[in-house]
Amino acid sequence: MKATQLEMNFPVALGTVGKKQVAIEPPTFSSQFDWKRLEVALAELYPLGPVDRELWLRSGGDLSRLKLNLTGRTAWFSSLMYLRQGGGDSAFLKTLLSEALSDFPNHKSLSELASSL
Repeated sequence: MKATQLEMNFPVALGTVGKKQVAIEPPTFSSQFDWKRLEVALAELYPLGPVDRELWLRSGGDLSRLKLNLTGRTAWFSSLMYLRQGGGDSAFLKTLLSEALSDFPNHKSLSELASSL
């Protein structure tokens, strides 16, 4: 960095001294929720992953947070792991299941998973 015609010092970075940082609580999901069953069902119904039929977008999700270079079940595993680790909340999961059920209203596993939330 080069500064010309400058006679005084100036800050190049600001610290957070004295400012309190708010800890963000990760979302809480029921310990009974069957993530593996959800992964299997979604991979079966949406074989291209979360981008298939734009399910993730229709559910209000942000595709920029997902690994889009994966395919099929691996993409679902990665995306659901992202949710479990704090990348979403139970409301998004409910919306995701609701959107999938709108596409496949008679799917038994999806119906059971949605009712377990």
